[in-house]
Amino acid sequence: MVHLYKIYIFPVLLYGLELILPTTSSLTLLENFQKKLLKQILSLPTYVADITVNILTEILPIEAQVHIRSLGIFINICNQPDDSVEKSLAKRQLLIKNDESSSWFIAIKHMLRKYDLQEASWYLNNPVQKTVWTSIIKKTIYNHWNRSIVQLQPLYKGLNFLTTENLRTGNIHPLFKINCHSTIDTGRLPVKLKLLTGS
Repeated sequence: MVHLYKIYIFPVLLYGLELILPTTSSLTLLENFQKKLLKQILSLPTYVADITVNILTEILPIEAQVHIRSLGIFINICNQPDDSVEKSLAKRQLLIKNDESSSWFIAIKHMLRKYDLQEASWYLNNPVQKTVWTSIIKKTIYNHWNRSIVQLQPLYKGLNFLTTENLRTGNIHPLFKINCHSTIDTGRLPVKLKLLTGS
């Protein structure tokens, strides 16, 4: 069911958000929807800690997913010829606009800084191959959010038995890999999840 969510619901949920970057309140609404739906899929009560969903499904928060998509579009602009309209616009916006501007390119600048990457103007002058960029971005963003999830886990006493050692980029928790092939084990999964999450 988590796999179906990733294939059918997630693309519709995030459609176009890499260009029209959502506000904080919109991100909160989308994040609340994702967590509520994933808790229902995992048969977890709504009061279970939100990071439980991230640990078990290894689906990043909406904000991180929007960042991955936005930075993917940015590198497409960087790889265009110097005389292209988009690249010229990017250089102009980064040169003229200040850090408080609501420009898309300034938002990209803030994203790059958040993940300790090079400045946006550097990437415009030194284009990176799309495949290399995709792997760098995914690795950097996953590591950033995984670190924050691991730091939050000790604050929830009920999650003592839920291991984060297996947090990897985009892979589902080992609990599901072991049990998903047997109908008997699949029936026991909600009980195991409730024991792991202390609910």
